Amino acid sequence: KTLTLLRQSYNAAKLYVVNEARLLRYIWYDVDKNQDGFVSGKEFAMILNRINFSVPAPLKIYKSFQKEFHLNGAPLSYRQCMTLLSRIKDGRYNEQSTLSSVLPSMVTGNLSANNKPMPALVLWTSLFGADTDYVTALEFQTKFLHPCQKETDATIDDVKTLFANINRMEVNRDESDLPIKAHFLSRYRFASYLHHVFNMAYHPDQLALDPTTLTRPLTEYWINSSHNTYLMGDQLRSMSSVEMYMTALQRGAVMY
Repeated sequence: KTLTLLRQSYNAAKLYVVNEARLLRYIWYDVDKNQDGFVSGKEFAMILNRINFSVPAPLKIYKSFQKEFHLNGAPLSYRQCMTLLSRIKDGRYNEQSTLSSVLPSMVTGNLSANNKPMPALVLWTSLFGADTDYVTALEFQTKFLHPCQKETDATIDDVKTLFANINRMEVNRDESDLPIKAHFLSRYRFASYLHHVFNMAYHPDQLALDPTTLTRPLTEYWINSSHNTYLMGDQLRSMSSVEMYMTALQRGAVMY
């Protein structure tokens, strides 16, 4: 009974912590050997290595972040480290670019191979505009949920409830530049939402096992595999490909 209660409490709590935050917090505690709550440039490089995130000159990027935030060479806290990872993922440090220089290119499509922002930012810009930091429930409903997600039954009240849940989540960055606003959704939170269980591609009720449905060929079922199987590179910003499943199966992997 105690284990059941612990499991229920954990499952309820993890709903409001993005997957990246859970993964990276475990790695953070492992890398931060002296448990002082800070990581050096060398330790930051270790974190990148642990998550298979290949970044040219990580120490240079680490020092650029320190300088940008006037840290005077001080090591990074957990929140600062996660913010740095998010900024790298957003394309901030590709060729030492900044997001302000990347956003205009997102609109025109003039992006080099080494200066691509995350797809979430591209989607946000195409829907709401490069200069938009927040959207209302009505904008989210009429410009995204209904036309893009085809969730035409979603009401304004549904969207407001969704916003409240999204804004409760623990995310992996410092949001002091885009703080949470009641009844609004920021572009940071939009990116987190796209990868969260709140944006499931199937109805949760369909997770219940029905033995009578297990009579079809294997190819007609959705395969719930490791989230890394389809990745062509690192875990944070690499492309995905069906061919990676083919490669895994050819190498003898068994999908459950």
